[in-house]
Order: sequence, then C-alpha cells, then structure tokens
Amino acid sequence: MRAPPLYGPGPGEPQPLRPVPDLAGTPVEDVQGEHAGIIYGALADADTGLIRYLDLALEDTGRHVLVPLGHARIERETGARPQIRLRAATRDDLEEIPPFEPHGDVDGPYQQALLAAHGRFFYGERYYAHPAYDHAGLYAGEHPIVREPTAPRSPAPLERLSDLPGYRVATGEPDIRGWRLITGQGHTTGIIEDLVVDPRFEKVRYVIVRLSRPPERVLIPVGFLQIDQPTETVRTPALSDDDIHSLPPYRLGAVTRADEERVRKAIEKRLDGDRRFQRPDFAPIADRARR
Repeated sequence: MRAPPLYGPGPGEPQPLRPVPDLAGTPVEDVQGEHAGIIYGALADADTGLIRYLDLALEDTGRHVLVPLGHARIERETGARPQIRLRAATRDDLEEIPPFEPHGDVDGPYQQALLAAHGRFFYGERYYAHPAYDHAGLYAGEHPIVREPTAPRSPAPLERLSDLPGYRVATGEPDIRGWRLITGQGHTTGIIEDLVVDPRFEKVRYVIVRLSRPPERVLIPVGFLQIDQPTETVRTPALSDDDIHSLPPYRLGAVTRADEERVRKAIEKRLDGDRRFQRPDFAPIADRARR
C-alpha cells in the first residue's frame, strides 16, 4: 500500500496505514542506551487510529526505518519530554532493517521483510525482550516467580514451575494453574496445567495448556495472554481455537530453544496478512497491562 504524505492522504484516497505526527522529534535510544536518531513520525491504522509503526530517522545518515510499536518502550514522565528506548535493536542492527522511504510503499511483502529483520535481533540475552514474552498481561510485578532462600538454584534456562522445589508464585500475583483458557472466539479450549519459568530472572515465559482434543498439550508464550481474575480465566484475544490446535505438541520435558522457535514460527505463520496487527509486536505496553 502507498503511505500518504505526513499531512495525510488527499481527498478520496483512504489508506490502510496513514502517517501521524504526534511523536515527531522524540529522541530514540537503542537497547544499549546509545542515541540512535529521532522519530520522524508514525504510521497509524486508518480504521482504528492505532499506531502500528514508528518512523525512525537514523542519526547522521538521512536513512529511515520502521519500528513496530511493541518493539519500543515509550517512556513518559510528568512534565518531561517522552523518551523512546528500543527493546532489542542496537544502532548497528538498525542498519540491517529494510529502509523506508517516507511516502513510499508499505505493502505486505515489505512488512514481512521488516518483521523478519526485527525478529533477528532477539537472540542470546535479548531473546526474551521480544513482546511475545512480555508478561504484563498476566502479572503486575517484575518478578512474578520467587525463589525461597534455601532453594537450590536451577541450572536449566527453562523449567516447569512444578519441577522447581522452593520456587513459587510471588505473593499478590495470581497462580493461574488450573484456570480455563478462553480463545479469541470466546471458547474454552483447555486448562492451564503448568508454567514454564526462567529461574534466573524469576519470570514466566510460557504456559502449558492441556487441551480438550489433540494435541494433548501445547506451549503458549505469555505475551499472547491476558488475565481475567474475576472469572479466573486466561484469554488469548489474538488466537482462535484452530490457531491453538495448530501449535506443535509439547511432550513433558525440557523446553529447548528449537522448541521455542517452532512455537513462535507457528504463531507468526497464523498471524499474518490481515491478522498481522494482532501480534504483540504492535501492542503498546499499556494495552498489555493487567486488567
């Protein structure tokens, strides 16, 4: 699709994405805290008005790149100018993103290449910076899982919480094990059987869902989930029944990085085309806050 000029499309030229100037001039820091450039503008969904991409003008190059909104943290303090911090990309990484020509094409293939480029930045220590692992939709605290002082430290990067003696859900946080999983269609599709946690950082990375039909169990990254405490249910607004049953089966045991990649790729394959903006890549942090 063709993005109109910053001042908006001409008469009779509605566009799926339209530029908005609200954040123009906001400074941007990369994941290491280095200055990367400034925001030239943003692209918003013409139907909903929701911002989808930030148009970042890189420092000293004149080159523009698009950053999905969920890949940046927009920090606002009372009376202070907003600041933007990238979740995973370094200044050098940004050079690997397909360039964006203001007022140019933002079609499906370009967006696929753009998301693939951004996805490559989430590796090693930055892997879980991806919005798919943001647990704000489920938990309020930075450490929803806590370790008792006498508990042995786990050497494994990921463990089922039920297999970790001395680790528990933090006080004040909901223990969602046993709660129903409700899909975006409003159907109960399974039960939260266990949590897959990162013992080192005391965070939840996945839920293990026991389904009512094959595959018997699947892993769902926490960034796709929202909690409904009054009804003791967990919802997947973006994922349908078929989406969840298309996930790779989880056979109780260690969760490897290969397993994780298969899960993410399966979900991203489903959330493409007209469903692309249902990914957490495009959800601002405030939208994933616990309700």
